[in-house]
Amino acid sequence: MKRFINIILRICEGTKDSINALLRMGIDKEDSSELQKAVCLINTLAFWTAVLVMTVGYFLFLLTGAVLVLSAVLLEVLAFSGVIMLNRYRKHRLAARFILLIHCALAIYFGTILGNVMQPELLTVVWMAIFLLAFFIGGGYFFYGSRNVKYLGLLLSMIVFVVLQLNDYYRMITPVYIRPEYLNIGKISCCIGMMALMYFVSICIINHNDAFKAENRQLLARLEAANEAKTVWVNEYSHEIRIPLNTLIGMAQIIHSNIDKIADKEIIRDIEELNKAGLLAREIINNILDLAKIEAGKDDPRMEAVQLKDILNRSMSMNRYMTQVKGITIGIDYDHHIPRYILTDQIFLQKIINNLVSNALKFSPDGTGVLITVAILKGCIHFTIRNTGSISPEKVTCMIEAFESERNKTFSGTGLGLSIARKLVEKLGGSLKIQSRDNFVFVSFDIPLQAGIRTAEEKEIGLIRDRLFEGLKVLIMEDDAIFQRVYQRWCDRVGLACLIVNNGIEGIEALQTFTPDFIICDDHMPRMMGIDVLKAIRNMPDKAGIPVFMVTADAFGIGGDRFMKEGAAIQLAKPLRIDDLNAMVLQYVPVNPLKES
Repeated sequence: MKRFINIILRICEGTKDSINALLRMGIDKEDSSELQKAVCLINTLAFWTAVLVMTVGYFLFLLTGAVLVLSAVLLEVLAFSGVIMLNRYRKHRLAARFILLIHCALAIYFGTILGNVMQPELLTVVWMAIFLLAFFIGGGYFFYGSRNVKYLGLLLSMIVFVVLQLNDYYRMITPVYIRPEYLNIGKISCCIGMMALMYFVSICIINHNDAFKAENRQLLARLEAANEAKTVWVNEYSHEIRIPLNTLIGMAQIIHSNIDKIADKEIIRDIEELNKAGLLAREIINNILDLAKIEAGKDDPRMEAVQLKDILNRSMSMNRYMTQVKGITIGIDYDHHIPRYILTDQIFLQKIINNLVSNALKFSPDGTGVLITVAILKGCIHFTIRNTGSISPEKVTCMIEAFESERNKTFSGTGLGLSIARKLVEKLGGSLKIQSRDNFVFVSFDIPLQAGIRTAEEKEIGLIRDRLFEGLKVLIMEDDAIFQRVYQRWCDRVGLACLIVNNGIEGIEALQTFTPDFIICDDHMPRMMGIDVLKAIRNMPDKAGIPVFMVTADAFGIGGDRFMKEGAAIQLAKPLRIDDLNAMVLQYVPVNPLKES
């Protein structure tokens, strides 16, 4: 008995292997996965339909004894075998078309000669299901070459339905005779056959969808893993790049601030070129990091009430060096019907305006002007930045794509500025466009107009000048010796009394006897990280209200909530600009007008 069972199992295993080999006929290892799936499904449809026709058809032949039924069954089996042979000889497109014609002929032929037991409507539905399976899942677009073939399939379905209905009504072809006592058996047999075919179609569709979903999940997981790996890489290496660049730019700006004391014109020119190169490097790195954050989905807007004029003034201040170098004037045409406070993301809007104004300055000829127009238009705040110059029409369409850039003799870059501005504008619910006409370039964008309410006491930001912060005290926690010098030179220039310590532990100890007006704290320091210093300060009852400026070189720290949640006044990214520091102090630290005199 055991031997007999083993023989049966071997026969079943051999049969299974033979069927699998038959279903994969015409497939090579070098073929794409899409082609392999399509050929396998066409072969499967042909094989199992042939088995079904042979089984049900032979049973109906036994009921009717009609040679027409038996001959049709044999022809259909041969035809479906021909489909597999066509695939065997790599005639995949011909096989895919042939199987549709066979099923069409099968439906019409058996629908007419077995009209007594086959319902035309059900047969038409089965035909359409087979067509949809063969076309949409069985590599229809892959094999049939054109989507127009689907209309041919629908037309064939209508032809099948009309022919069967006409024959059922007019009896143009007389159905084979079936004895009355066998009619119900015949109907049940036909229904079982068609239901089996429909079941096969349904299983194929379900399996196809499951495989498609599984493949999508795998691709999404791989994409997320790659994106996370890129994020980690950018975050780690940007920190290493930002630290020396921070020192370079800081020292260059301090030296440039004393340029009036230098008599040698060659040295002055070298200092200006150094400052220019540092600012360009800073812009390139920041743009790359901004784009990485956007693509990683780590930069979502946080809406708050902000004063638009402050953002514009801050942008003017940040770009003041460029206007001085090139002798360019910036004008602002501001619609005073705009609410004092608007609801938007301050960081996003500041980046947008800074990028667009910086681009306008870089590509404007020396001695020209840039005009910023801000107005209400169709329920939105409409911004236009105009500068002298021209862009070819074919270049305009691709200027807002990443890494597309115009170049001039003085400046060049990655071309990321406009791309980042467009992405940020879209995140705020607006759109950006570029036009070039009459020797001017117009970059315009709009954001939804939403009035904001600000209850905090407002501060008037005055002009930045020497001894601006006379009488104020600052505690600076910075472990980099070179940038400690940058901070010291800045404090001397603006009149700040400063205490500089090497790490967070020393900073906490200094706060026991020293009460500054504000604190500047680096993120990465030995012995105690910046985030821990911030928490410790917020737990000191008499020091908890002191504004803390957190400075970080991490690409993805800026724009996150980790410092803000712990009570930081603002997060600043290395490399720092002196103008940025001045603007932040004016915004967040109460400056006594008497101390400024």
